[in-house]
Amino acid sequence: MAHNQKHLTLISPPLCSKNQSSSTHISLAAACLASFVKKHGHQVTVIDALVEQPCCWRTFADNGAALYQIGMPLDDILKTIPRTTDYIGISVPFNSNAPVAHDLTKKIKEMFRGIPVILGGSYPSSLPEEALQSGADYLIKGEGEIPLRALLNGENPARIKGVISKTNLDTAQENFAEYVGNLDDIPLPDYDLIPINNYILSSISESKGTLSFPVITSRGCPNACTFCINRAVYNRTWRSRSVENVLDEIHLLMEKYRATRIVFLDDNLLADKQHASRLLEELGEIKKKREGNFSWYAFCGLHLEALDVPLLEKIRDSGCRRLLLPIEHGDPAILKAMNRTTDFNKVKTIIKTCAKFGIMTVADCIVGFPGETKKSFSQSMRFFCTLKKLGLEKVNVYKTKPFPATALYDYCKKERLLLRDDAPHTYYLTHTNPFNNNWVGITTKDFDAHEVHRRYLYASRRLNTPTFSQKVRARLAPYKRKYLKIAGYLNRKNKGAPKT
Repeated sequence: MAHNQKHLTLISPPLCSKNQSSSTHISLAAACLASFVKKHGHQVTVIDALVEQPCCWRTFADNGAALYQIGMPLDDILKTIPRTTDYIGISVPFNSNAPVAHDLTKKIKEMFRGIPVILGGSYPSSLPEEALQSGADYLIKGEGEIPLRALLNGENPARIKGVISKTNLDTAQENFAEYVGNLDDIPLPDYDLIPINNYILSSISESKGTLSFPVITSRGCPNACTFCINRAVYNRTWRSRSVENVLDEIHLLMEKYRATRIVFLDDNLLADKQHASRLLEELGEIKKKREGNFSWYAFCGLHLEALDVPLLEKIRDSGCRRLLLPIEHGDPAILKAMNRTTDFNKVKTIIKTCAKFGIMTVADCIVGFPGETKKSFSQSMRFFCTLKKLGLEKVNVYKTKPFPATALYDYCKKERLLLRDDAPHTYYLTHTNPFNNNWVGITTKDFDAHEVHRRYLYASRRLNTPTFSQKVRARLAPYKRKYLKIAGYLNRKNKGAPKT
């Protein structure tokens, strides 16, 4: 026990959504922070609002927007916070969750007078001035482990890298937190601090028997896509855990909690191809030992340049059933404006190989990016239609969102492309936000808001109309499932039969 032990309460607040229900996800960030803080001699309480009460929701209005708050009510959170706590930390990973974080902070400051409140996550990292208006005492810009440890150890907040308050707000832009150099030094996430059975039951119910757990093998991304908010949190610094350390966590999740699927939350799972290849080989061994009862999925997509046929074979053999490909656009000029380089012939090969291997492919497509003319939009549609013919099964279409703290936002603000520059609109907290499909953030000489919405609707419909081969596979799917069940039964029966 530390001589100067402190008690930290970490809160993952309710989710802000346009729907009454949402998939239940567990706060990996809170679990990792809790493990790290406990390792350094401090006491931790974790309140994961979405896991505590996943079926609880209420309506609330934010500047006229009718939204839903899903998870433990704020008043119940206040009752759960230990009266002995010395610090209260609130994780705000999404800008859209800011209204809930602001309301919660206000209530906490009223009830727990004198107790410092700390906000962390991409929201305070990218919008420190707005986040401080919540009434929080401190913000953490970047990763939270080292700044939190320093605060709990009693160090002067003004001298801790990454800790922002009203007194040093003018230096916030470059004031990044010191990060943990060796990610293996962070203990495995401590899920015993939350009602894990609530999560297990919700996850199994939502995914029809599959129990998923999040895992992160690396932090940051070496790339610099102009629309990505990653630099606001990680400043482009990329590090990975050792393969052995990642496997220790996966084995723990499978043995202790009976996980059957792993969701990798890395911003760039394939940043180090050799590291990824070794991990995939080990995952393949896990799948063999579990007789196929194991799968994984990469939430943020896979780096296209790293993918080739040998790696795709390992991806298939390791239990991946679906790949998300961040293709983004079909016009090289727009991709250049995004600071991305894509070999279109390689993309075609990837799609064809995945179709051959039985891996479902999903692609991201962005419309309304600065510089996109009608001609370049049509070119992009043609390319995606070609990919559909080669086996691409689904396309996620997004309107361009100039998130604050991104290079895209800086450019749009400089060129006066933002439809509105007031805080609520820019931060996506009002009825003109991503919760509303009519939302448009920027206009240029090449398109107005109506044209962007037209392109969005056209792309969404055109690129997600099933091809003939997809219709055939859908018709045959029930028979395939029956065949696999019969084959599995016969295989198990043959294994148990006496040898002759």
